[in-house]
Amino acid sequence: MSFSLPTGFALNAVRASSARPPLAVQVLPPETTTAVDKSEAMTIFLNNGLVINESEWRHFIGDRAEYYLSRWRDIEKSRQKANWNWAAFFFHGWWLAYRKMYYQAFIVLSIAMMDIIFRTSLGMHDFGSRSIKYIFLIPVGLFANYLYYTHARQKIVEIKILHKTEESQAAAFPQSGGTSWVGCMIAILAFVLLLIVPLIF
Repeated sequence: MSFSLPTGFALNAVRASSARPPLAVQVLPPETTTAVDKSEAMTIFLNNGLVINESEWRHFIGDRAEYYLSRWRDIEKSRQKANWNWAAFFFHGWWLAYRKMYYQAFIVLSIAMMDIIFRTSLGMHDFGSRSIKYIFLIPVGLFANYLYYTHARQKIVEIKILHKTEESQAAAFPQSGGTSWVGCMIAILAFVLLLIVPLIF
């Protein structure tokens, strides 16, 4: 017994299959937030369907992109959040403001300011009391690279959602990312003023 398909069925089936949009990103399990491709390129596949390639990371980071990309590769491969950053340890809030993480800079500098006020009110000026400050700053240096990584990833995702063309995205990356000496100087000035004004009045 044999039968034949209706005329045009095969052609319509081919057309229907070719009309399906190709998958542009890797589909990840729900429990997976990100994945890194197997090469050394810093390409991230997010489970919301977005992809962040290495060129976009570099445009966002700006200065010292290679350093941070190497640190973020280590974080993704090891799945460990701890990754030491000496600049963040010594300059803590200033470094955060320089990298445009203003909210985080405000928190860290507020804690540092309260520590200074507390130790000054108790007359604690010896090295032992100052060492308390560095104990507080150890977590800042230890998790700064991970903090910057999550900040950059969030900002890049926001840019890719708001800006649909590659041209507008390329223009938005350095505006939202990169570095800011102005932001750093404003943070320093605000910190100094908040320490001096109570002494004047």
